[in-house]
Amino acid sequence: MSELENLKARQQELLNKIQEIGEQYEGIENEHNAQKIQELNKMQAQLMGSQNNLKQELQSVQEKLKTINSEIDKLSSTATDKILEAIKNQRWYFFKNKQHILMDKQLVYYGLI
Repeated sequence: MSELENLKARQQELLNKIQEIGEQYEGIENEHNAQKIQELNKMQAQLMGSQNNLKQELQSVQEKLKTINSEIDKLSSTATDKILEAIKNQRWYFFKNKQHILMDKQLVYYGLI
């Protein structure tokens, strides 16, 4: 290739780059940009739909996990745990060997029962 042909090829490359840059700054008035924006909007809509589907699926999985954890807790608790939980939820109680003391969750009463 001669030097002249190299320069002409280089000139054409530069003209193409200038045209690309010009198209980028024309915005949607440029047909190529408008088409690309339309394609990107379509992809965006598809991805948002996929995102919503995944959110719903995640919520479903979380609910299933919550149910499974609840079942595990129910099955793994011992009789002692259940008794302690019942005592914790009881408002009044007394001690078998000290029947003259009646206890409230917040107050202690001394006297006969």
